[in-house]
Amino acid sequence: MTTTVPVSVRQSILEHLKLEGRLTVAELTERLGVTASAVRQQIALLETDGMLEFEDKKGRRGRPQRHYRLSASGDEQFARTYASLAESLLESVRSRLGPEAVDAAFDGRREQMEAELRPLIRATDLRERVSQFTTAMASRGYMPSLEEDDAGLSFTWHNCPVARVARQFSQPCAQEIRLIEALLGERVVRETCIARGDGACRYRVIASSGNASAGLPPEE
Repeated sequence: MTTTVPVSVRQSILEHLKLEGRLTVAELTERLGVTASAVRQQIALLETDGMLEFEDKKGRRGRPQRHYRLSASGDEQFARTYASLAESLLESVRSRLGPEAVDAAFDGRREQMEAELRPLIRATDLRERVSQFTTAMASRGYMPSLEEDDAGLSFTWHNCPVARVARQFSQPCAQEIRLIEALLGERVVRETCIARGDGACRYRVIASSGNASAGLPPEE
């Protein structure tokens, strides 16, 4: 009798590697709560499909540990929003109508996203607003995480659905800053960027005067 490992284990492996970068079989086993043999079986299949790469790292003692990471093909399993088609269309717009038309297209996209997202971000507390925003972006394929430290709030996109387009056009990254600041009512600083070759897009929220309700419209 053949035991079939659920597809969700395969997808979970891909997602954890996307979020954390490199992991061993033992680390994946712990995170997924399944047996090591189940993880190894899925890793073997993912390697056969060209989704994974590995690197053997020598520890302080014992045999080297094998660390797995996503290959370029594995990374492409995550949302990319029809990047190839978008690139082609935008290049055509730029060549026929000029760069101003490309700017206008991205302006329109930002305005549409803001209209869709604003009803979902209603909290007066800044941390809750950021949490609502990142939750909303999760459904759009950004794989967000929210962090808070002594310096304040920050959040990270572990996946960028428009990264391929953003490598060719500067507008997506510029418009994303405008979108975030409009929705949160606070200034944000981009610390890392997938389109520039970093592993994730990380944003730091610069709260005005430490006021958690800053950026909201004044009461009449």
